[in-house]
Amino acid sequence: MMADLAISQGVSTNSIHLEEKARSTQQNARLTARLIQQVKPKRILIVSKANHLEWAMPIFKKIDVFKA
Repeated sequence: MMADLAISQGVSTNSIHLEEKARSTQQNARLTARLIQQVKPKRILIVSKANHLEWAMPIFKKIDVFKA
């Protein structure tokens, strides 16, 4: 569903990498960080529900690859 949303906003399907194994936001952040380290993208977009991003982003920002 989130990939479809990204595509509808103009993101190329070739640019989308989904993390689908996590059972928690903390695990999602760790597994996504590993994916980023493998793919080495120039830009990262995290797509989620707005109310989820409010509390998920501080969790993601604790991991080096997400620090701005």
